[in-house]
Amino acid sequence: MRKIEFRSKIRVKITFAMISCSLITALLISSISICINYNFSNEQVFEKLKIFSKNYTNIFDSDLRLIENSINVMSPFISESFDKDKFNKNYNHIEEYKQNMNSILNKIAKDINTDKGINIYSSIESVYFTFNPEITGNVYEIWYSDKKKNGVLEKLDSDSDINDPYIEWFYPENEKMNWYYEPIKKKKGIWIEPSEEPELGTDVISYTKAIFKDDTLIGVLGIDINVEDIKNTIKNINVYNSGYAFLINKNRDFLIHPKININDGSKSEYNKKIKFLLQEIEKKESGILEYKLNSEGKILAYSHLKNDWILTFVVPMSEIYSSIKIQMILNSIVMLLSICMVMLIALYIGKTISRPILAIAELIKNTSEFNFDDDISLRKSIKNKGEIGVMAQEVLNMRRILKETGVDKAARMQMGQLKKEFPLYDKAHMDTLYAPAKTVSGDFYNIEVVDDDFVIGVICDVSGKGVSAGLSTYAFNVLFQEAILHNQKPIDILSYLNKKVDKFLGQTYIAACCFSLDFKNNIANIAGAGISQFIYSSDKRYYKEKIVKGAFLGMFEDSKFDQEVINFKSGDKFYFFTDGLDFIVEDEKIKKDLSEIINNYDLIKFLNNNLKFIQSKNRLIVDDCTLIGIKIK
Repeated sequence: MRKIEFRSKIRVKITFAMISCSLITALLISSISICINYNFSNEQVFEKLKIFSKNYTNIFDSDLRLIENSINVMSPFISESFDKDKFNKNYNHIEEYKQNMNSILNKIAKDINTDKGINIYSSIESVYFTFNPEITGNVYEIWYSDKKKNGVLEKLDSDSDINDPYIEWFYPENEKMNWYYEPIKKKKGIWIEPSEEPELGTDVISYTKAIFKDDTLIGVLGIDINVEDIKNTIKNINVYNSGYAFLINKNRDFLIHPKININDGSKSEYNKKIKFLLQEIEKKESGILEYKLNSEGKILAYSHLKNDWILTFVVPMSEIYSSIKIQMILNSIVMLLSICMVMLIALYIGKTISRPILAIAELIKNTSEFNFDDDISLRKSIKNKGEIGVMAQEVLNMRRILKETGVDKAARMQMGQLKKEFPLYDKAHMDTLYAPAKTVSGDFYNIEVVDDDFVIGVICDVSGKGVSAGLSTYAFNVLFQEAILHNQKPIDILSYLNKKVDKFLGQTYIAACCFSLDFKNNIANIAGAGISQFIYSSDKRYYKEKIVKGAFLGMFEDSKFDQEVINFKSGDKFYFFTDGLDFIVEDEKIKKDLSEIINNYDLIKFLNNNLKFIQSKNRLIVDDCTLIGIKIK
């Protein structure tokens, strides 16, 4: 049994279909899952940052409010206890008033020392009240500070440097005295940006307020906060793993930033890079922005403090969405593993489904060639309860019916009548190509020996195909045997056959080519009736297609036929063929190179190989094909 070779096997299609469906499903599920998780993570991140920003803003606002409230609570006592008339007339009243202010600040200092009343996130560095030098005639300042860094506010001398009298600092243009003159100008409490406090050796942020009685300036009351503590607080804010916080003032200048030094040029350079962000920050009290800086995506959350400063938080997008990336990787791994599992399952299922189908397909192909040698695999498939079992049963029924017709026996008998070798084996060598379009062919050839030096041959193509054409070839062969008893010239044999075909075969037309080979005189005589072409090639690489015209046998009662006489010699070749050969040599390149093939190769072998290639592509032969090749020895 010849096994069929499929270019696209059914198990490959089944496997591919299952894998494709699994892949599409996995991709859809993964994509939908990632989109949902991305949107959910986005909302979650934004919500978390909003809450995060709001919480810390409330903490810092609470600290600022406590400082402001402390100043606001003290302000009325300072104002109400001031008597301008007594202050101007009685020096002792000045001292009394100073003692009174000292008592108030001492009480506040003790409250702060014992953590009463003011409980803030950042430590208070000092509490002070500076009298207006214009009403006292000199600088008087009551100052309690944590100079020893032990958390206890102690009274200090405000003018300890005799070489640099404090009174000389008091003029509005002195930037070091902004804490004093700014609240006087604005007549309200203000926050002073970070500045160095020389006496304490540290940077402080101050809240100061000018105290008035009617329109008379009494002095300035203030509290200093340690900047370093605020820095540490901001630096220790954990915004995911690598996020950070920073503080900017109302002018959008950096006050505290863990990544840049606010005292050098990097501050202004960084300001330029995020200028667009600072402009957006001004528009709302709080919000979240996405931006790119140095090709890195970031998310920024911000909130305005009550003193117009802005607390800001920055988180890299790569960190926020790292969980989504991990999920994508896990999804990809799961998808690949699933595809591998599906592939194995698909291969098994595909093989299970395709095995009986392929077996049935092979048997159908062999049945078409009337090969009934093997029914074992078909009988096994009948046990299948599904469509495959039904298919196998019907094929078995078809094979049984075809066996009963005996067509296969007729085909074998027809093949048995065809000569495989030249009858005068010492005179010439013969090769043949015989390929029926159906099991029984309408093509036929025969070579009969007249004597030891003379043979007569014929090749014919009966109209129609299959069994009816095959029966006609039997009748034609009988007529040919009868014709050569009366005639030895091919042209006379064709004339004789033309009359007999019309008489005995009715409306059947036969294309034929009759030839004789006279080895004694080395003469070939070829006549054509419908088969008008043959090929002659000499040993000198001479190749030519010869034409012998003539009508089909049985078409006209008085048909005339042409003949060609050729003097041959050793090595010459003759090729006689039916029109089915055109299908085998349909490729233009083969036709073009036919001369080279004839002279340098075995033409019959070449055409047989080409025929097998055509059949391997599951292409049908549209017509019976026969070729006889004779090489003179």
